[in-house]
Amino acid sequence: MNRRHFLQGTGALLSLPFLEALADKKSSVPMRLMFIGFPWGVTNKNYWFPEDTGKNFKLSKGLKPLQKHQNDLTIFKNISPLHNSHHPHNTLAYYLTCKDFKEPKGGAYDKISCDQLAAEKLGVETRYSSLQLTSNGNEGAGKGLSLAWDKYGKPVPGYTDPVALFNELFGNGKVSVAERRQMINKERSIMDAFRDQSRSLEKKVSKTDKDKLDEYFTSIRHIEKSLAKTEQWIDTPKPKAGMPAPKKGLKGTAHIKVMYDLMIAAIQTDLTRVITYRQPLNDLLKELSLSNAHPINHHGGKQELVDQSVTKDAAQTKLFSYMIDRLKDIKEIDGSRLFDNVILTYGSGVRSGHANINLPVIVTGGGQGKIKPAGYIELAENNRRLSNLWLTILQSAGIEQEKFSHSTGTISEIMA
Repeated sequence: MNRRHFLQGTGALLSLPFLEALADKKSSVPMRLMFIGFPWGVTNKNYWFPEDTGKNFKLSKGLKPLQKHQNDLTIFKNISPLHNSHHPHNTLAYYLTCKDFKEPKGGAYDKISCDQLAAEKLGVETRYSSLQLTSNGNEGAGKGLSLAWDKYGKPVPGYTDPVALFNELFGNGKVSVAERRQMINKERSIMDAFRDQSRSLEKKVSKTDKDKLDEYFTSIRHIEKSLAKTEQWIDTPKPKAGMPAPKKGLKGTAHIKVMYDLMIAAIQTDLTRVITYRQPLNDLLKELSLSNAHPINHHGGKQELVDQSVTKDAAQTKLFSYMIDRLKDIKEIDGSRLFDNVILTYGSGVRSGHANINLPVIVTGGGQGKIKPAGYIELAENNRRLSNLWLTILQSAGIEQEKFSHSTGTISEIMA
């Protein structure tokens, strides 16, 4: 029995015993890619980064919560984007694109983020080509609406509210197909009217206003793309969530945890195979009774702020450890763990202060045997580009991509 047809026919979350009884053993378990980015970097030096390279590295204070997963991690000592020119508070804006902030004239720049390249292939058979989760506001992440950028170099919007995301993924159970189709047609008519009115203004407005109109057209493109996907799946019931609906008003640890749970539910039910999460930080700092992100990031060696920064790092990696726990606990239809079929990255677009070199980046997940953990590694001088990592992950996921941004090759240390 084809796995996708089975999902479409039941519209239910499929537990392992049920699948073992009814599913075709030859059904393939899909590869999934998950990218988590956090703003403002980490505490510098050996507070976050380990001291010694190799597989038997000693975890720092900031990474201590990941101890039980140490053998499944790759942490990079010296991975950087090609460009050092950046806005110091654009801490995640170009993380998945490796784009030059200044964009000097005559340069060649990839506008699309690596997740959206992956979604073009991995998202063909799923209800959502990709999912974007994001913070409520900038929070120091910089430009963009999420970690994702489309092929036009425009920001892709994301979900900030777990309740809204839950309802999108698993809601509409009481709405008939006819009603859903009527809703789609109404939204499409609104988009058509809006586009026609906006086009008539293009020749009459200033360059600044044209830029604003371009942003609106980008929004229309994303909405129309979403409507097309919705229409494609309109006759297929949404799956059951396998988790309770989130409570309203969650903040800090509870908010991030439930977003992680929703990410896992989305890939477990094969609603999508590509997810990005621009993780919030402000409410977590408030929960921990810490200073604001900016002074912690710019601690300048002041011990009180350094200690706060380490506390922040450990709290974030504890949450990341929770995500890995969940992935390892969930079984697939073939008996493997969800973790075995995921490539998961966790990192930031700055190291500390204004430095966007030697970034804090972790790779984990089994990747269906296409990647392997390498411990704490120092890359060769000719292979330190962040774009090389994204190219490695794309190729490991089966994406036929010879180059990404300014990549010079792949990172053999993590390729199985």
